[in-house]
Amino acid sequence: MEIKFNPKENLEYTLKVGELLIIQEGLFVKNYYLGYAGMPSKEVFSMFFVEDYHNIKNLFYPISKKEIETFNDGKFNILEVNPEKIKLKYSEKGK
Repeated sequence: MEIKFNPKENLEYTLKVGELLIIQEGLFVKNYYLGYAGMPSKEVFSMFFVEDYHNIKNLFYPISKKEIETFNDGKFNILEVNPEKIKLKYSEKGK
């Protein structure tokens, strides 16, 4: 399942394992994807970032992580994380 991201709306996004958040850089510019890959251990969760099908990054974070910075001067605050899903809320850096 794909969920469309809108930075102008102050929404919460819940991603289940394998789901993608579509981050559109511009109207005619390529999309980026952020996905949740679950928890390989009780202390670590994993996100994956897809720029294109040749550039995929699997990122690992400690369960204590409270925010993930994005490439567009924003961040995702981590509201909840468990083995099945992650709940994120976007905000601009400095807020």
